Amino acid sequence: MKISFITIYTNDIKASVEFYEDVLDFNVVRQFSPQPHMEIIFMDDKHGNQIEFIHDKNEKPYTGCGLSIGFYVPDIEKIEKHLKNKNVEIVFGPVTMPSGVKIIHAKDINGVELGFVQTV
Repeated sequence: MKISFITIYTNDIKASVEFYEDVLDFNVVRQFSPQPHMEIIFMDDKHGNQIEFIHDKNEKPYTGCGLSIGFYVPDIEKIEKHLKNKNVEIVFGPVTMPSGVKIIHAKDINGVELGFVQTV
């Protein structure tokens, strides 16, 4: 079994798409409006991992608590510099764990925590 996509309800679907395009290099692969009050956009990271953004006037958006999306990266310092250049909020790190693994956590514009991990 493989996770197909992660869904995030958002107040600002346009800003969410722009963030993931600009900061994380995702691409829009599909968008549609199944109902007059709803817009859905799927984005892909070029490795088959997808995020679905939903803006639905009848649903509450994600509030920024209890969700983290993790990414393996080859160079944590490069990611830190990239996040700072893009004015992304860093909430933790970078730190090196006793095992040698390096991590940094940031937040997207919806309050979703983004974890970046460099393995040994």
